[in-house]
Amino acid sequence: MSSDERYLPPQSEDLGSRTGQEAPALWNPNAAACWSLLFSPIFGAALHMFNARAMGDAELEKLNKGFMWGTLAVLVIAILLAIFSGIKANFVGIAALGAWYGAVGRKQVALVKERYGSNYPRRSWGKPILFGILGIVALYVCIFILLFIAS
Repeated sequence: MSSDERYLPPQSEDLGSRTGQEAPALWNPNAAACWSLLFSPIFGAALHMFNARAMGDAELEKLNKGFMWGTLAVLVIAILLAIFSGIKANFVGIAALGAWYGAVGRKQVALVKERYGSNYPRRSWGKPILFGILGIVALYVCIFILLFIAS
């Protein structure tokens, strides 16, 4: 094994699926949901949206896209309310995560398990984690600017 192969995402021995289709490269939907605890449900919904697109599931892609933009809107409103009116909405993030996973996220977990089992090529987590970190940094910069304006 060359040193470059160590950094490739894990590959399944059997790239076939239970439906006879060739399995697309996907991010593990369970792991995406877990990373959403750290990076927000927007992160998980975006990754699930890209997974759904790769699997050719337009309905699941549309649902995840709606949750992604809807959660972004709710979080922006919650932040603005907290800064400008003093209303604390500490529960919004975890409530949005529960709503997304309960309504849409676990559908993809079940669909991937049904179609491919654990036999599908995995996508690398490097870019998503980097974008998640950049998103959190951007969020804190925006909050800092808004706090500066509000004071």
